[in-house]
Amino acid sequence: MSGKQRSFAGWTAVRQRLQEAARAERDAQARQQPGVRATGSALNEGQCRAVEDIARALPDSGMLIADEVGMGKTRIAVTVARAVIESGGRVAVLVPPGLGYQWGAELRAGGVECKSLLRSLKQFLDAWKEPEKDKPEEARCWREEDILLISHAFTNWRLGSKTDAWRIGLLPELYAQWRKVRYGRSPNGYKADTHLRTQAGEGRQRRREDRRCRNAAADIVVAANPGGKGAAQMRQTLDALIEGSAWSDILERDYSQSGDLRAWLEQSVGLGLGIFDLVVVDEAHKSRGDESGLQRLLDTVVQGRQPGSGGGVRRLCMTATPIELSASDWETTLKRLQVTMDADVSRKIGVFEKATADVRARPSDAAAREAFARASADFHQALHPWLIHRDKRETESVRYFQRRTGLPFHDYRSFEAIAVEVTNLPVHWRQAICAAESLSLLDTRRADSSSQVGRLRLTIGNGHGLNAILDMHTEPPGEEGDLSHGASAEPSAGPSPDALRARHWMGVLRQALSGGHAASLHNHPALLAAVEAIESVVESPGGRNEKVLVFGRFTAPMNALVELLNARRMLRNLALARPWPKTTLSNEEWAATEVAHAQLRGREPLNAAAWLSGKLLERSHIEQALKEHYDSWTSQKDRLRKYLLRRIGSGLAESTASARVLGLFEVFAASVGSRFDENWDENRDEGAGSTGDESLKSAAAVLNAILETLGPDAETLGDRAWADAFVELVEAGGDRDDENPTGEGAFDPEDARHAWLEIAARLRDEFGGRRATFARLMVGNTPHPTRRLLQQAFNRGASDLRVLVTQSMVGREGLNLHRACRTVVLLHPEWNPGVVEQQIGRVDRLGSLWEQMLPTEDAPHPPAGEWPRIRVLSVVFKGTYDEENWRVLQGRWDDLRAQLHGIVIPESARTQDPMLDGYIDEINAAAPNFSPVGGSN
Repeated sequence: MSGKQRSFAGWTAVRQRLQEAARAERDAQARQQPGVRATGSALNEGQCRAVEDIARALPDSGMLIADEVGMGKTRIAVTVARAVIESGGRVAVLVPPGLGYQWGAELRAGGVECKSLLRSLKQFLDAWKEPEKDKPEEARCWREEDILLISHAFTNWRLGSKTDAWRIGLLPELYAQWRKVRYGRSPNGYKADTHLRTQAGEGRQRRREDRRCRNAAADIVVAANPGGKGAAQMRQTLDALIEGSAWSDILERDYSQSGDLRAWLEQSVGLGLGIFDLVVVDEAHKSRGDESGLQRLLDTVVQGRQPGSGGGVRRLCMTATPIELSASDWETTLKRLQVTMDADVSRKIGVFEKATADVRARPSDAAAREAFARASADFHQALHPWLIHRDKRETESVRYFQRRTGLPFHDYRSFEAIAVEVTNLPVHWRQAICAAESLSLLDTRRADSSSQVGRLRLTIGNGHGLNAILDMHTEPPGEEGDLSHGASAEPSAGPSPDALRARHWMGVLRQALSGGHAASLHNHPALLAAVEAIESVVESPGGRNEKVLVFGRFTAPMNALVELLNARRMLRNLALARPWPKTTLSNEEWAATEVAHAQLRGREPLNAAAWLSGKLLERSHIEQALKEHYDSWTSQKDRLRKYLLRRIGSGLAESTASARVLGLFEVFAASVGSRFDENWDENRDEGAGSTGDESLKSAAAVLNAILETLGPDAETLGDRAWADAFVELVEAGGDRDDENPTGEGAFDPEDARHAWLEIAARLRDEFGGRRATFARLMVGNTPHPTRRLLQQAFNRGASDLRVLVTQSMVGREGLNLHRACRTVVLLHPEWNPGVVEQQIGRVDRLGSLWEQMLPTEDAPHPPAGEWPRIRVLSVVFKGTYDEENWRVLQGRWDDLRAQLHGIVIPESARTQDPMLDGYIDEINAAAPNFSPVGGSN
């Protein structure tokens, strides 16, 4: 039933539904067999208590769910959204770009259907395009939906004086049509449609091409008539529009971000979305500025119900990091809830922050401990009306770890520094670091060299921009810049002393790093340390199928890391006669291979092949060996290809696949037919550049993808496994932010054909060529479908993808990467502890590999120090700015833990003094606790 056909029963009704939902979940858990964990959309006990706390609070205010990463905040939000919808209300969910796919899946698992993620103005207006005669349902508009997913970036519209008319046409159309309703006539000149013209003579063509703005305005006007849902509130907004602006002002077309008409256009779009009762904000810590896209969504676009019989709109915000750098972040976070912090709340937060710092500095001071306890109680009293926070000590697996090991709960994570000691480095790297440190002390404003010189100290530890700096024009030692020649100190006599010193040290630096491969980025000490740490996990003999997730900020070192990992893995595979999915090497890959060979020469397993273990390495030998191994791999594919369609089809028949998946498979099978058996040509597997039939190349890509997904045992697995792999591929390869299949009803054959063409193209891009798959890079320009395919492969323990190197801004939020990984490497540690918490949260989640590795109750238990842990490895280049970065991050991390996780004084501060350790226990016990109490009223 659409939202416009019902009226919202109010927050009391929602509270009752939420309490009933929590009771039903507990009853279901009680009926379970002992030791069997609930799956799917079921709520655990902590989530049930959170639902009950939210039920009590919503009649009076919104709530902030600040549970630690990986605790299942989304499931709680879905339960609340479902209760609002069942009570006749409407819900808007604001999500970061790229997470519509995961939110759609969570909503469907919770029994809530929704349309696709709303990402653009064009997508918004397409709801009012002229429907095709045989598909009238396409005309259903946004305001008729019970729930909408809206991207944080929805309002990132670039509008100027030359913007196409359709982008800004809604506001003038809405103004004109409502003015006619209110005053019986349109504005003067409206019939000339001047508002639809961007240049002379374009208006008529634009009217023929696009009537969406006019249709949307007409629909909004109808909805604002008495009797519509939220009609009175819509009329109030429209009246303010025509009374506060003149038609001539509307035609000025100033729709820039700071323009007078921008807010009115955003409100007009908001009217097209309808009035909402609940607004859910995912990752509510993002884009804190007042001018950010998320804040504009909340302030002007997404329009909540005004207070009345239903109680007004409520906001449910979600974030694992409500504060990141300081306690002042509470103010911007609570603003998202429409909570205004009064002076008393601000004072209590400030007092708590100071008391925390004081008690850390003087834990044995009784006055400091008493002051902290008072400040903590006041801090809790100030925030608890709006805040729920659960941390990992409440999860079953962490409690089990703590109980069986006798260790503090937070010891289930281990933090290790991958220390790069300057004293252990080759001479040329020590010289380079000394030169960089010397350059950093110079006054570069008085030097002739580039201001980039001052950045050397910041970059040499992580390799960022090092090549560009070394390419700068500087004179080497022994020429004019050599201080040993006694250059004049008088500025008028020539270059300044700082300029001369800069030239000297730049010369030393360039000379130190001019040693060919030995000084290349592939041999950077920090990268080598990271490689050794990563390989100790993924290359360990006899180890389980563990993977490693790497976070970095700078693309060049990250790319070098991926190249080096793949090159070393390739050489090992060749030495052990294992396949590698390439026959030739690019110049970049060959450069990495030469460095990798020099690093591994003489080690196992390279001594298994004499021509690999020797000092000289020839490219032709490597490529010949690659071709031989690749030919043996294609023989296996040649054997399996004839069964591809039969195995997938048979497996789908055993499964509960949706109509969409079945429709896609029918299109795929029909496009291939018997030609896949009769016309197989391995060259079709080359992807771009091949002249083979597109359908056969797509089929080859599907086969490659399934083999990569299922791993070396693919041939022995059953048909259901092949079908499940196909389902995962089409779900990940489809642009699920654009499509939101419910799995119900028939899937239109024409829609299936178009959808398969798009999915097949993505699969060909990802699996059609010959690409190293051991380590992969995910950065900002990686398409969202590719990110989902990488996520899917990384979560399968048997797949070839063992190491995922991802840029911090891309992979730190929203992605689930925990099913086959428990190790996070921080290649470039951040300054913001909230960011690092989000990064670790990709693998520290419910159902993680770490939870799977815990010994069972009846299994032999190892000593406490040998229990599996979530591992966080940070690369710290001693003697460079990296070391200061790590020190500052740890201090800020302690602040965050004090305010949210009850760890005011970390475990590392304990001594052998029982009295001091007792003080630490007392202080930590007095930390604020925002865990939900639960229980029905």
